[in-house]
Amino acid sequence: MKFFSPKELKSKLGIEGEFKVLLNKKTKKIFLSTPDGEAFRCQQDIDKTKEMKFMVIDDNFSDPCLVNVNGGAEELFTL
Repeated sequence: MKFFSPKELKSKLGIEGEFKVLLNKKTKKIFLSTPDGEAFRCQQDIDKTKEMKFMVIDDNFSDPCLVNVNGGAEELFTL
């Protein structure tokens, strides 16, 4: 699992323009729309006031997910 800023993901995918975080009125699900109309997953309780990055699993850039980072666990120490 790797994390990429919006700018880094745009560069990797060759995307120009802005991402939009949208709410589907029927399903009440949040998703992300790219300038060319693709849809990406989004953390459902995303907080725009906290740091956000795209989580990419196994270098699968066709299925990134926008998430808040460093929001849930406190780092105790490293080895």
